[in-house]
Parts: sequence; C-alpha cells; structure tokens
Amino acid sequence: MKKSFSDPFYKIIIAIIISSFILFCNSVLVYTFTKTNLKTSLFYPQNISSLISFAKEFSEIDSSSTTKSTSSLDSSYKTTNSTSSTTTKTEDKKDVVVPKENIDLESLEDMTNANNNINPVVNNPIRDDEDPNKADLVITSVGIELGGNVVNLEYCVQNIGDVTARNFYVYLNNLNNQNVNLSGMGFKTLEAGEEFCKNESTYIDNNNNIYIEGENTIRVSADFYNDVDEYDEGNNELTGSIVIGEIRGIRPTLRFSDAGQNEILSNNQDFSEIGRFQLWNMSPGNDEEFLFRGEMRFRNIGNAGLANLENIQLVTYKNLVYERVAEISVENNLVTFAFNQFSLDNRDRTLYSIRADVNEGLDGDVIQLQLVESLFVNAINGRANPVLTMDINGEELSEEDYLLSEYRIFNNEEAIMMKRYYESIGDSEYTPGSTSVIGLEALVQVEQPVSISGVKISVNEDSGIGENSLEDFNNSFGPFHLFLNNSLIDTKENLEIREGGQDGVPTDYEIYFDSEFEINGDGLLKVVFDISEEAEDLGHIKMETAANNLLNPLLQNNRMPVTPDMLRGEAVGSLVTVRTSIVDIKRIDGIEDGTKIVAGIDDFTFMDLLLRNNDLGDVLFTEFEFQAQGRDNAADVGNFTSAIFIDGQQQGNAKVFQNDGPTIFNDIAIVIGSGEREQLNIVMDTMEISGPGIIEMKLTSAEGYNVQDNSPVKVLNKDNVLSVDNPVNGPKLILVSSGILTVERGELIEGGRLIENEENVKILEIRLSAEYDNIQVANIYLENDLNNDGVPDRNRVGERVVFGLYDENDNLIRSRMMFDGILRFELPLRERIFVPEGGSTVVTIKVNVNRIQRDEHVGIPLRLALDSDGLQNEYFGIRAITSTTGNDIPTPANGWGDAVSEIFITSRAE
Repeated sequence: MKKSFSDPFYKIIIAIIISSFILFCNSVLVYTFTKTNLKTSLFYPQNISSLISFAKEFSEIDSSSTTKSTSSLDSSYKTTNSTSSTTTKTEDKKDVVVPKENIDLESLEDMTNANNNINPVVNNPIRDDEDPNKADLVITSVGIELGGNVVNLEYCVQNIGDVTARNFYVYLNNLNNQNVNLSGMGFKTLEAGEEFCKNESTYIDNNNNIYIEGENTIRVSADFYNDVDEYDEGNNELTGSIVIGEIRGIRPTLRFSDAGQNEILSNNQDFSEIGRFQLWNMSPGNDEEFLFRGEMRFRNIGNAGLANLENIQLVTYKNLVYERVAEISVENNLVTFAFNQFSLDNRDRTLYSIRADVNEGLDGDVIQLQLVESLFVNAINGRANPVLTMDINGEELSEEDYLLSEYRIFNNEEAIMMKRYYESIGDSEYTPGSTSVIGLEALVQVEQPVSISGVKISVNEDSGIGENSLEDFNNSFGPFHLFLNNSLIDTKENLEIREGGQDGVPTDYEIYFDSEFEINGDGLLKVVFDISEEAEDLGHIKMETAANNLLNPLLQNNRMPVTPDMLRGEAVGSLVTVRTSIVDIKRIDGIEDGTKIVAGIDDFTFMDLLLRNNDLGDVLFTEFEFQAQGRDNAADVGNFTSAIFIDGQQQGNAKVFQNDGPTIFNDIAIVIGSGEREQLNIVMDTMEISGPGIIEMKLTSAEGYNVQDNSPVKVLNKDNVLSVDNPVNGPKLILVSSGILTVERGELIEGGRLIENEENVKILEIRLSAEYDNIQVANIYLENDLNNDGVPDRNRVGERVVFGLYDENDNLIRSRMMFDGILRFELPLRERIFVPEGGSTVVTIKVNVNRIQRDEHVGIPLRLALDSDGLQNEYFGIRAITSTTGNDIPTPANGWGDAVSEIFITSRAE
C-alpha cells in the first residue's frame, strides 16, 4: 500500500532523520518489520530523550499501512463456505433432515430440474466517509441450494459503518411468491466492521407454501424496518435464486372413480341407491389428515327425470350407520352436493352413495349420473392450497371417467331381482396368506319365497394373475365358500372352466355351487375365499353373478318355475388385489462421503433410515443386518460398536461390528403401523486407535412380518428388493485424531497511546475457529514482539499495564502480568474457552494502564503477538484440547496462525 511523501507519516520520518543526524552521538536502533503482512518499514528512535514527543505523536500515524488488507468479500466467502460444510456434516446431530413434524420425504421423488449448485451472490458495497459515526448494514453474500426436499439459505450481513448497529432485523421473502414470507430474524448488536453469517433451512412439503415450481428469487434485507440509523438505507439487500421442479406434494390430489355397477331398482322404494362413487386421497408422500371443502355437481343423462325422485341425499356408511355428508340442491336435471368440510387421510378412500325415494311411473326408465363439475379446496393449518386435481390412476379424467353406473327401474312384483349389496366394500387389497376375503355380496330380492338348487359365480374380465392359467388362479385363491344371510351353504375348493371355455381366459372360469337354498324376502349371498401365501404380488380377481345364474328357481307357493323374463339384475364384486406388505427404506441423514469425525467419538449417528409401510397392516421388524469395512487404522471394524435408536430409545442391544461377516441385530421388535413411517437412527461408538482411518457401512438385509397374517414383508430400496447386491450404503467416514483449530486476528484495533490510568483498552482480538470437533482452549501464550522476529522484547512494558482476557460476551476470564515480554494465560478447566464444532469464538485482550511517574516509563512500545514460533513453550502459543477424547491437539507444523496487534505506546495523560 503506497504512501505519499506529503503524508504525515513521512513528515514524521523526515523529522526523525534530521534530528538523529544532529544528535549523531546518540545511537539509533532501526527496526524493520519484515512479517509478510507488513508492507512498510517503520523507524523508531530509542535513548533520545529529546524525541520523547515522538511517542505522543505516534498515535496519529496511519497504522493501516502496516496491516494486511483483507476484503469483506474474502471474509464472507470464508464464512459462507464454513457454514455450508458444517450444515452438511452435522445434520444428523441437529435432527434437521427428518424433524418430528412428519416432513414429506416422498416429495424428493417429485422434484425435477433442481438447480443444486448456485454460486453465492456477493455484494461489494462502496461508501465514502463524508458521514461518519453511523452504522451501515449490508448483506454481503447470499447462497441458496436445494438438497433433497430441503432448501438451504446462507447469508452474511456486515456493519460497514463506524458505530455499533443495535436491534436490527433481517427479513427474507420470495419475490416470485409474494403471498408468503419465508421468515424474519431479529438480532441484538453488530459491531462496526463485524460480519455475521447465518444458515437457515426450509422444508418443501404439503405444509409449506413458501416455494413454487420454477424460479424462486429470495431477497434478504438487513434492517428491514429501518430501526437502525444508517449511513445508507438503500444498500442493505441482496437476492439469490433457485429453480425448483415439480412439487406434487404441494398440490393435494383426489382420485375419483365410479364404485357402483349397472343395477335395477324397485319402483316405489325408498332410500334406493341411484349412484355410487369413491374419493381417494392420492396426495403423494403426506401422512397428515386433509381437510376438504367444495362442491360436486352431477347431471342425470338417463331418461328418468330427477323431478320424479324425492329426498335425494349423499351418504356414507360408517360404524353401521348412514351419515349425510352434503347439502343438496336440484335444478335443471342437475344435482349439486356442497361439502362444508370433510376429512380424508392420505392414501385413504371413502365410498359415497347417492340415495333417493323412487316414485311411481318410472317403470323401465334409467337413472345415470355424470360428474360435470367439481371444485375442491384443501385447507391445512388454516391455509388454502391450490384447487385439487381430480384424476384416475394418475391420469386426467376423461368425460367417460366421470360417468357413474346405470340404474334401471322396474315394476314387476313377481320378479327376482339381484343387485350388489349396498354396504359391500369397495376395491380392496390383501396380503398373501389372508383368509375370509369377501369376493362378492349379492342382494337377491323376492316378493314370495323361492327355492333355488344352486348358483354359478363367474370371474370378471378385470381379473388376472400370472399367466392367467386356471392353475395360477387356483394356486392363489380358494377354497370358496357360499353364505346366505351369513349361514354357510356350500364350499368348493377350486375354480373350473365353464362348458365350452378354454384355459388361459379368466372369463371362462366359474364356480358351480350346487347346494339347494331358499330365499324369503331379501337374501344376501356372499362369496368368501382365502388367498394363498404363494399368491403373486399384484394378482387380482373380481367375481360376478346375475339373477339368471340362479339355478332352477321355484315359487314355493305353487312349485312353479320362475320364467327367465322374471330374473333381472346382476351383482359384480369388488376388485381384490394381492399386495405384498411392502416397506420402502430410504437413507435421509444427508451425511456426505468424506465427512470427518474424531476417532474416539461416541453416539455418532452415521445413518438415519426412514421406513415407510404401505397400508396392508402393521409390520413387525425382527432383524437388521449391516456390513462394515475399514481401512488404515480403522481396518479392524471390531473397534466400532453400533446400536439402533427410535425417538431416543435404544432398540435391542448394541452390537460390535464383525470383520468377517454381517453384524446382525436380531433382538429387536420394531412395529411400523399400517400406512405409517418410522425413523431409525443408527449410532456408532468409535475408538481412538481407529484414527486416522476410513470406515463405511451399509444395510444389506431387513426381516419383517405382517402382524395381521404373519406374511413376510418385502423391503424395497430404490424400487428393488433390499439385498447384498442392492444395499443402503452409508457414508464413507474419515476418522481423524482430533479437531482442527484455526487462529487468526479478529477485528483490527488501531494502534495508539496507552494513557496512564485508562482501563479496558482493547489491544488485540483473536478469532478461534473449530472443525470436526468441539475444541477447548486451555492456554494462550503471547509475547511483546515489536519487530515480528519471534523473540520477546523485554522493554518493561509489562510493568506499566495489566492484561485481561475477555470472552465473546465481554466477560473477564483471567488477568495476568507480562514478565520479560511474555504473557501467559493458563486456564483451569472451568475457565477454558469453548470453540464449537463448525463455529468460532472471539477472545479479546484488554489492558489497564498503571500510573506513570517516571519519564523512562513514557514511550514504551507494545506489540502483542501470539507466540507462533514455539520458542517459549511447546504449544506455539495455544494449547488446545479436542473434546471427543480430551487429548491435546498436536501443534501444527506451521503454527496455529497469525494474531498480531498494532503498536501501542505508553503515555502520560495530557
């Protein structure tokens, strides 16, 4: 940094040289400051009493000429990078990745085109000094990135003003989504020149409207409410951007489907079903209850007018009781159902039945309803999300998809009418080994008693399993039981091929129940079967019958046969799908390969696993297998002990890793409820002898059973079965012997005079930063080193001042005197300086100046420096202890770092 010869600095130098020439008999010592960060040579006279006044004027010298130039830009990058690294490494400890609010982790799969590596945006503010003595807050950098379903936002704010900024406020908002603010954060103080950096993480899930699909521009503003009197109120904001792909989890989805079948109605019958549909909450990856409100409007496209129906209502059947669930309005052959509010859990479904009283005069007419308009809004935590998407099997609904089944009205008192039982369940899923599965419920209605010699039950065209051979069906389903009004009538072991049919065509398969039974009034025929343990996953069967499949019906009063024209109606059962109980497993800890930990650390979470159960029943896990592999000093994995925790509770016993095979946890009993999820924390204890080294672990097997039917659970990792060939790989951890401590000078404190009787004069700030472990600083050794040669200068300055060591909160830790140019702070356990892993702390050296009575005590210089060469002690100025093991951290070969003050001169009060 160049100086002009008109500068007061050089005027003083010239004056000194002239005076020295005149007083040639006196000796002049020249100190040349050769430290790399000192760019200017400074001459200082000694033993010249006539030049004592030089010491008084010394404080006017521009000490910035002897200071290394460090821009706020460099500082902000260092701080930002350090914060980012720490966030990645310690997520497992902060429980950030999967917090207790049940975050939607499945939305990980729904995010595309994410920009994950956006460089920090940096502000390099410029100001002049025409208006001093004011604070001035600027956002110096903004960095934003997407990791999984977590948005990490880092920003740094610096006070480039002249005085402390007090009670300022940082405000964050999304410029592309003005309706919702991210957050605001209030801070207490920021000293002049001080920079503060912060990391904030926000989750993208169904409870979060902050982010939108596409570009999100985040603005960070300091002193948002202008509470601080600033030099410049217009330079305090900066923006960063990130691109987020599709976020399906933010847009709840309802699946709509017809749940009825073509049926016949009796004229003059009250509370008859005229339509049935199902709503299924298919919102991805959220296990919270959804609250819906909205409308559904249906048009009757049949020839039976709605005006001929009375008391239309929408009902559900819960707890054996019909419940009305909507307000009804009928106009212009349209019926509207208005839902005030109803709830539907994720992955849950509800059947709705439209009922009405059928009047006379409708014989042979048809009622068929079609959904023509729907509007649903989801409300979560009082916030309205976008309008819900109605779909079927993930696809947009076509006009045909909105059409409900046909209901035809007949008026024949002697007819035998068959229909599906109103309260029969909808489509359902069962695990292999399930028993007593209801395949069909058919309601048979007669006006007078009828005897029947048997009934044929057929396989519907929607069925299929394996190669669709008869053998595939019979190996998966059966035996089949026929009940009438819950009394067993007949049992058949297998399906058969109907006369004239062929193998491989499911619609040619049937069951012929040939036992006689009698129906008087209403008869409920029910077909029940078992599913074998060998049934193929996703195999499905639907059964059906019709009134004309009732064999040899005879009227009991006259033993006359019922003619075919009197047999009306059909009944189709629910689709029964075989689904293996499946648990998806994902690693969610976010720990990166190459993360460093201190050998000897205990209870380190090396893997967080999220297990999500499907909705086929509770699952009991009884065994997990892990494999570990180490290198270097960590090659003996028997030096590592691991345990499984859930919500802080250990599951089973801790296990020692095996060198020659899997480590098996087989004394556990972990239950995951149907449709629920559980987070497992796999923790590890290490030993000091394992560092330096590398260790990596992987989950290779998990064994569980469905509690309801004891069927095995299929555990999937990335859509394939978990196995040795498809394991869940944990992170590759690097074990080091200790944490790393970095020492540097903190805020620059200008040199000047040490005036007698002054107290708490700041001399030097030392910034201590830690990586990989919490660090305790036990000893700090400093020296008076005027010319930066590493040799203490014994000039009796220690007799004039008392040194105090202060913590970051300005609390005095300990006071000490300097002897022979050496200052030692040796701290007992309770006074040690704590430096958090991934963070830093600042300690300050202050002095109290004694009274100066003698002239030779005026003008004594002080430049306080860390003993960076180790000549005075083995610690090179710092004795640091890594917290994990309690061992001293070895002194770095090049020392801890530079921490050197400016020059201060003792002086009398004026």
